[in-house]
Amino acid sequence: MEIEMKAVINEDQFKTLLNTEDFGFCKTNEIRDFLVKKDTYYSFNGEKISKPKYIQRIREETLVATYNPGKECLVDQIKRREDTGEEVHVQTPMSLFAYAALEFFNFNQTLSGMCPTRTYVTVKEKHTDARGRENNSEYESEVSNRAAIEELYKVMNLKPYFEKDKRSISFYIDIEGKQLHAEIVSANASDIYLEIEACTDSDANEYANLIMRFFKEALGITKFDGRSWANIIGEAK
Repeated sequence: MEIEMKAVINEDQFKTLLNTEDFGFCKTNEIRDFLVKKDTYYSFNGEKISKPKYIQRIREETLVATYNPGKECLVDQIKRREDTGEEVHVQTPMSLFAYAALEFFNFNQTLSGMCPTRTYVTVKEKHTDARGRENNSEYESEVSNRAAIEELYKVMNLKPYFEKDKRSISFYIDIEGKQLHAEIVSANASDIYLEIEACTDSDANEYANLIMRFFKEALGITKFDGRSWANIIGEAK
């Protein structure tokens, strides 16, 4: 079972997540992976669904960069020389926050990957309660041939109804001997969210309480957004 919660974060909370490894009551791992995830959602006959219970999704995921929390990074940029007007590639030093805010989450900016794109197919059954907590049954597998899955969907009359360009800064949280997966995300240039999830076959409430504890003690967040991304972005009716 997958337990997931998400909430909008402000600039200070964003900086804290990028620059902090040790929160006292928990620690994060020593890297922040910058990922682009291009998702296509399918439904029967392409019907638009704002609160889907069942999800069929194909994801193409590309690793753009990996940086250490709180460290300065070098960003490849194209600049024009003042003397000749020639465009040249330069490496510009930036804080991790500046790179994330000005480059990575700028959806007008084309990002190139440092690793080959990987493709995943996902089937998910969603259950979201009034507090914004998701308890989902999820099955996901990497595939080598997207076209084969698309042909299967055609036979089943499953058609695209929603596309999501999700930019994600991914890291892990170790808390009370348990591991949570966290992502700082924006989808289709939405507000910036923090999503935290855990996969467990045991007590879902235990992991949900750990997720809520991190939100509250690390960031002061106690309210969550249980809407689907399609609903947040306004692409579904």
